[in-house]
Amino acid sequence: MHILLPFAITLCITLTTFASDILLPSIYKVSEYFSINSSIAQWSISIFFIGQLSGALFWGTLSDKYGSNKTLLASLLIVFLATVTCIIATTIHLFLMGRYLQGFGAIASPVIGWAMIQHYYPKEKAALIMSIIGGVLSIAPMLAPALGGYIDKFYNWRGCLYFILFLNIVVILNLIVLPNYKDGIVTNKGKNILKTYKSILLDKAFTSNILMFGILASGEWCFLTVIPVYFKQKYNIPSIQIGYLLSISASFYISGTFITSYLLKKISIDSVIKIGVILCVIASLILICFHFININSPLYTSLIFGFYLMSAALLWGTTATRALQNYTVNKSTASAARVLILIGCCAFGSFLGTIIEVTNTLEVSIFLLIFSLISLTLSRQDYMKENTA
Repeated sequence: MHILLPFAITLCITLTTFASDILLPSIYKVSEYFSINSSIAQWSISIFFIGQLSGALFWGTLSDKYGSNKTLLASLLIVFLATVTCIIATTIHLFLMGRYLQGFGAIASPVIGWAMIQHYYPKEKAALIMSIIGGVLSIAPMLAPALGGYIDKFYNWRGCLYFILFLNIVVILNLIVLPNYKDGIVTNKGKNILKTYKSILLDKAFTSNILMFGILASGEWCFLTVIPVYFKQKYNIPSIQIGYLLSISASFYISGTFITSYLLKKISIDSVIKIGVILCVIASLILICFHFININSPLYTSLIFGFYLMSAALLWGTTATRALQNYTVNKSTASAARVLILIGCCAFGSFLGTIIEVTNTLEVSIFLLIFSLISLTLSRQDYMKENTA
């Protein structure tokens, strides 16, 4: 197996993360440039997820037919053209179309990349490689907003898109030197694959496990869609500082992944999940209390949101393990179904962020609490206990 494959996959998925997060600090400036309401500019986040949602199954099937390398190159070409479209856009409609195509192409990297690692390496080595890649990728959500804010300060928001363009070219050049691997994430054809997806999605234990984290991710992206605009309107914070504040929050998520590893050596998966959900409820309640006792601090808000992310991180790998443990033959297909559910949750949360009040943090904090309570309810269902018995 080619030694550059894990490195190439890491670059591909990093590109996806940066394309999603790097513009977060610049949302307000995007609205100013196109002379639109900030809620419309926030759609650039939601539309990216919608593009990912519509592309996940498409790229998996294409990979199975033409090979992983060729499919990834095709998806990266779409990301390249979409980014150019965003750069040259003179209307918000063209910009949003470019963001949709960015998401459509970018989703191929995680969908195909993770499956390639599982498919082409022995179980033990695959686990080691995925752990290393996961550790590297966990830093990307922290770096992207900070880098985006820094670039925006000196080169405006389009500079962020030029950076994505540059990273895209680097990834393409890396993939060109790799052989074209056969067999993608999909092992069934035509109607069979649709039946397989249907049976997986109708599995209550599988869907509920994925939704436990996915619903918390809805809250995360609802908050991330609202908070850059809120910080700008309420405190007139420059983009670079907004990027730093978002990076502080993201750093908590990284700590959550390490805490998860430690806790799993001491207690069961079920216990880790319950702790994570309960802590998310507590974090949401603290944010609500901030509003009523008039604690107006961007730093404190970012820290408590970071606490929410850290708590949600306890469910990332644990719920995936519980969901996939009963799938052996169709594990890759189940993994793709998981990606679809999670992207759908992120898109829904981002959409909510475009329609709720941004003059304060009360509404978004209430949504965080609602999502946390729904996740808590799912964790207590009888069929969930049976699945993990």
